[in-house]
Amino acid sequence: MKYILGLSNKKGVAPFDESTLSGKVLKKFKSEDVVMKNLVQFAPLDEVGKLRYPTKKELSEAAIEFLKDISDESIVICLGDLVFNSFVDCLSIEVDRNKFEVENTVFFKVAHPSYIGRFKRKEMDKYLDEISGYLEL
Repeated sequence: MKYILGLSNKKGVAPFDESTLSGKVLKKFKSEDVVMKNLVQFAPLDEVGKLRYPTKKELSEAAIEFLKDISDESIVICLGDLVFNSFVDCLSIEVDRNKFEVENTVFFKVAHPSYIGRFKRKEMDKYLDEISGYLEL
């Protein structure tokens, strides 16, 4: 199985909805062959109802659940440091800079699509080619 894994849901919006920048950037990967989901399966909100980053505990719990649910021989594209490092931390492993393997599942780290969409638009084709290359392994 192939996964593109983001951080968390936005309030009231499905994961990778095309109304979000991440959804617009990654729309070409929506297919039956690629599962696009977020590590934290809910929109974490602060005390006033504003979207916040998930806590380290929420990330760790979500990483453990994700690892239980995936099949062997999967490819997981982690969108950004927080997602990638959640697995590194929960597994207590040392990794190569942007890749590690656990039980025949390979995890790759790429930049978050919102970062590319906002600040590195000129590198968009290279970014999409990088993800495509990982998914074709």
